[in-house]
Amino acid sequence: MTLEDEHPLDEREVDAGSEVDVLALPAADQIRILLERDGSRLGDIYRWELQGLTKPQMRDLVGAKDTAFIYSYEQIIDAALHGTVRAGGPTARRALVGALNSLIKKARAFPLSAEAIHLLSDRRALVEASTEGEDEASAAAAEQEEREYAAQTLADLEGVAGVYVFSYGWYLEHPADESRDTTFFKVGRAVDVASRIREHMGGARTHMPEPLALVRVYSAEGIGDRIAEVERKFHRLLTSAGHANPRWAANKRVGKEWFLTNTDFLDSIADVLGLRTMFIGQSEFVEET
Repeated sequence: MTLEDEHPLDEREVDAGSEVDVLALPAADQIRILLERDGSRLGDIYRWELQGLTKPQMRDLVGAKDTAFIYSYEQIIDAALHGTVRAGGPTARRALVGALNSLIKKARAFPLSAEAIHLLSDRRALVEASTEGEDEASAAAAEQEEREYAAQTLADLEGVAGVYVFSYGWYLEHPADESRDTTFFKVGRAVDVASRIREHMGGARTHMPEPLALVRVYSAEGIGDRIAEVERKFHRLLTSAGHANPRWAANKRVGKEWFLTNTDFLDSIADVLGLRTMFIGQSEFVEET
């Protein structure tokens, strides 16, 4: 069954915007409209699937290297619409819960009805409960799959010059500023992103509480010799928008490349600077042992 088959609303009603009394619709339809009007990449994927675009077409619209990133957005859509959870390890499921938390915040501001928000919350609870009763062998297999995914991703990023973004699971699951849905992200640059991420991963073993979670990689293909300039522009745009690390303002010795922002804003900056999206994700990166 396609998304079009599941969508009971007349497209003319959806396009009419304010002419639709969203609160008068059934809760499930309200969630569909929330997704369709979402201004982030999640909304893009949902609308493109409704339009029947293929994954390669979506990849080209985003400027991504491959179609793998679409899977994570489809997981969020499935969970929001049906409470279903595809296969995945514990870190992937925690990331999914975090995405649903963000969607619930958007639902309150949209606004959706209390019934629709309750339905979204119930579906988030289904995701949270999805690992209960999972046997040790299944959990271990899922974790190994995540390790292999991380290793393959780094292999794909070998020699890529660009801007990378990472965070940590706790920050991703607990926004520092819930009103703006922002949390802390490290935004850096490298002439070889894979090599730089491995350096950060090595450091995390000694003084960080958990593995880093790679969130974005934006390629500076064709302008690699000006990668430092690209990073400065990226940082300047974040700072001018009020997304600088508030702790760095008080102590210039720490956290200069950490920003209190969100992925929607990061993607917008990358678009403005003409960078190509090479990676989208939120899974923890742990090297094979």
